Amino acid sequence: LVEQAIFEDSGVPTEARADGESTPGHYTVHHLHGVVSPEEVINPALTLSDYNELLGHQAPWQLEKLRDAVHAGALIIVGTTYRDPDLRRWLHICLAEQPDGHGVLVLLVRQAFGLSRDAFDAIERALADEWRAVGLSPIIVQDFTDAAQIVRELRSAHSDGYAAPQQRSRAVWNALTDEFTDLQVQYSDQLVVDAGALREVFDVNTINVTLWLSDAAGGIARWASQDRRYRTVGDLRVVESGHDSRWIAGRALAAEQLLFQNLQPAGSSRWQSVLAVPVSIELWGMPQFATAVVSIGLPGTVEDYASTHALWIGTVVSVVNSWSNRLVVAADRT
Repeated sequence: LVEQAIFEDSGVPTEARADGESTPGHYTVHHLHGVVSPEEVINPALTLSDYNELLGHQAPWQLEKLRDAVHAGALIIVGTTYRDPDLRRWLHICLAEQPDGHGVLVLLVRQAFGLSRDAFDAIERALADEWRAVGLSPIIVQDFTDAAQIVRELRSAHSDGYAAPQQRSRAVWNALTDEFTDLQVQYSDQLVVDAGALREVFDVNTINVTLWLSDAAGGIARWASQDRRYRTVGDLRVVESGHDSRWIAGRALAAEQLLFQNLQPAGSSRWQSVLAVPVSIELWGMPQFATAVVSIGLPGTVEDYASTHALWIGTVVSVVNSWSNRLVVAADRT
């Protein structure tokens, strides 16, 4: 999965190795404990004696790879609880040798702990202190996609004029609220047009299309709808975004992927299902990030539209891409 994600993001050939070697022109993912794949098996640790031999080796290639990484610059650790004994040993050696200014960072993701915001807030300080005690600098994030975004941002982080995703999201929010009255009219009218196109491809008589916008502070606001206009920013409904948001728009924004679900309890609303699609934008030459969601309320269930997916998905993507372009244009005016 790691190799696939790197290849899909970069387009550069990516390989898995468990011998410390690298192939020129490739990104190499070094599997410290060996790798088993459907195609081949490379240096597997099959017995306890094999594993003990690895731990007893005074200069394993794994240690040299970590040492090289620490000396090359900042080392970012994602997806470990630091319970792996050999990884702890190797990192302990590397941290003692790290050059000044070469930090070792660990991303702690609330979603990985399966805790609510309140519960995570209660342990966050103790959790961070635990990592600081072993010489690592913790970075607390909410969702897996936050961690992925940090990795994507590394290529641009030292560029002149770099702005973090939260700053770019705030710029979009400010741009739209600065022109709130005019854009309420324009965006509501555009959603009416979008609803017409979507009604046709979904083959329904009624539909509800809404634009949700990140407020860059952990929330997502119902910013514009086809069937109403808001007078002030204070009239907007803002709900929490995140992987465990009660609102599908909040979860779609956090996951940065299309979500389609039935509403519960069935029959309590004129809308039986909601399709939510994140709107990602590229702003100021920096990496793509999601800052809005288009939600589509439908009178039937998810199962009702499964067989016609090929008929409606193209129009949905076209509508979402058009909103991406509008948000970029609005932000560029600031």
